Amino acid sequence: MTDQPPATKKIIAIWPEWSATREYTVGAHASTPKFFVTALGWEVTRRVAQDFDLPFDNSNFASIQDLEIQLFPPLPPQATLSDLPDEMPLIALVSPPQSITNDVKQRIHNQRGGMSEMRNMMLEMQQAMKWQNEKIGELQKTNGQHDKKLEEMRKTMSGQYDKKMEEMRKTINGQNKTINGQNKRMEEMKKTINEKERQMEDMRCQNEKAVNSLKKDLEDVKRNMATLQASYEGLQHSVSFLHLRYLLDEARIKVATDLGESWDSLHQICKEKSYDLAGYLHSRLANSSFPLPKNSIHLICYPNSIRDQGNYAAHNATEDQVHLAITKVEAQDKRVALATLYEYVFQNRIVV
Repeated sequence: MTDQPPATKKIIAIWPEWSATREYTVGAHASTPKFFVTALGWEVTRRVAQDFDLPFDNSNFASIQDLEIQLFPPLPPQATLSDLPDEMPLIALVSPPQSITNDVKQRIHNQRGGMSEMRNMMLEMQQAMKWQNEKIGELQKTNGQHDKKLEEMRKTMSGQYDKKMEEMRKTINGQNKTINGQNKRMEEMKKTINEKERQMEDMRCQNEKAVNSLKKDLEDVKRNMATLQASYEGLQHSVSFLHLRYLLDEARIKVATDLGESWDSLHQICKEKSYDLAGYLHSRLANSSFPLPKNSIHLICYPNSIRDQGNYAAHNATEDQVHLAITKVEAQDKRVALATLYEYVFQNRIVV
């Protein structure tokens, strides 16, 4: 692919009073028209001075700030040369302030000496004006052609713009439809999520109630266990005295058996002969294979706290102790029968 040559623009600067012109061809993208037109105006001013053999200095001729420049076609100050239509030159009519123009005329008159030169100059000015008018006519004709092209371009661009806008409208409508569908699905999902959250909250409340109920039941069980534990410990204490009383009774039976008597007959012998029962038994067992000391014989012969507590335990029990004892019975029919007696005695039903 070959590079295209850069676009160029022709700038023509005219000083109509002396038919002075300068032409430049510059890159269309280079800068603003004002920059080049001002430079051209300076060159035109310098050329006029040369044509009339006048000294050229800033005090007598137009400076950049003094120049009055009129552009054809008119362009705003911020425009660039590329804003001009293709192949259209930029015409600049350069006019210095009237005071400077008068000064130049006076200098010309003094140096050239006479009205003939002035008449010649006026003729030249008229020719320049004619040429200027012709250029302006050509420029207006060219402007008309460019206006037609611009109108055609405007219509083409307007049609393309309308087509693009219609395509964008259809695209936006399609996107809006898609978004509306997504919003509807999101709303349904939101409802579903809210329902799930409500169900989860209900389940949480139910679980919380169940946990609280289980905690309460557990506390009740702990209290019952503590009560039963205390009853069990009390029952164990009572049972221990029952077992000790059993030991005393069994010791009486064995002593009587070893002596070939019954316990009642031994009591009767000591009563008839006024023997001390403990001393009598101690003397008779002295030569046996297991002689008992007197303090042990005293426990089986006479009333004491161990026997008293055993007797008390055999005939006394708390309601909880009886309840615990019933639960220890292995046979189901006996547990039911004992539970019935429990309800009859204590007026309180238990589950066995």
